Amino acid sequence: MLEFQLDRRNPALRDCDWLSVYARVVPQREDLLTSLFAELADLGFGADSSTGSGAFEFPDGRPVLEPVEWLSHVPDDADGVIVLSTFQPTAHDPVDGWWESFTKFGKLGPDFGIADVRKNTVILIRPGACFRDPTLKPFLGRAIPMDELLPLATVRGLAERGASVIHPAFGLAVPTVLQSTV
Repeated sequence: MLEFQLDRRNPALRDCDWLSVYARVVPQREDLLTSLFAELADLGFGADSSTGSGAFEFPDGRPVLEPVEWLSHVPDDADGVIVLSTFQPTAHDPVDGWWESFTKFGKLGPDFGIADVRKNTVILIRPGACFRDPTLKPFLGRAIPMDELLPLATVRGLAERGASVIHPAFGLAVPTVLQSTV
């Protein structure tokens, strides 16, 4: 059995034995989220998940959800958000802020039985992006539809089989106070 561990070459992970995942969950949907995380742990995710990469386990066998009150606390003088995850903005998301974009060359998982598994190039925003946003949205970004994500021939082939694919590119946004000048 192969065992994978956190990549200790990343300075932020040198002394960590665990990672935290933050999510906003609709009330009474917590069981659905934990079952999806359990399935993801078994299957793995990301590049080479079909060979066992991306698989992980939970210390007690199942994910444990704990409330994180500070994620819901909105400072009285909040004027922006910090986005905690990778995302692709929509035309309606704020633009005034600080961020870094990067290019992702993704692949479609092996479950679709298609010859060309390459996704179209996707431009995303890195976690930690900060935006001035008086609406203090709980998330930024969008689900990228398959007609933007995959080559046309692949889209047609999947549609003929009744399959639809999206790339969830939403970022969890936390209200914050940004300086008015930088």
